[in-house]
Amino acid sequence: MRGIIVLVRFITLITLLFTGLVNGAQFQEGVHYKVVNGLSESAPNVVREYFSYNCGHCKNFDPVLKVIMDEVGDAATLERTPVGFNRTSWQLSAKGYYLSEILGVTEQTHEAFFHQIHNLGQPFTTDSQLRNFFINHGISPMQYDAAAAGSELKMAISNGDSRASLAGLKGVPSVVVGGKYLIVNPGKTVKDYVALVKYLSTLP
Repeated sequence: MRGIIVLVRFITLITLLFTGLVNGAQFQEGVHYKVVNGLSESAPNVVREYFSYNCGHCKNFDPVLKVIMDEVGDAATLERTPVGFNRTSWQLSAKGYYLSEILGVTEQTHEAFFHQIHNLGQPFTTDSQLRNFFINHGISPMQYDAAAAGSELKMAISNGDSRASLAGLKGVPSVVVGGKYLIVNPGKTVKDYVALVKYLSTLP
């Protein structure tokens, strides 16, 4: 009886090891992901989404990414970096994201940005429009002006631009894991995407 238990445990271990090898082997550099230059992350399991509120694909991907990260769980953490791509309206919405982070209102404004730009067809073209957006979402003019003039905003924009430039991004949404691995072909399902994110999070 004891011998049977040992045999079962051995078979189970081999099965788990084999499954792990298969899961890792199914992802190939140059096929599912590629190595890019980038700024180092605080941890290898940081999943960074480069996006723009002005991008329709980003709007559609946003709820999908939430499902993906919920499935990934503690294996990785999500960070977002907005891109401007030298377009005035995109730069203004990127500024809006950073201001939301600084003011601590990202949860209230994140979907609202997408809604205003795409559902209402009202992209930002001036700083005053962006200011009014925040005032309409409960931020006082004094709070907004202080954050907009602060060094924290300038540093955030500079850091984000550097990250996007070093990664050589051509479009958004783009997802980079660990500051190094750009996902190019995640598969056909959320399950495939989750497996790839988890795999890349384990790479050095």
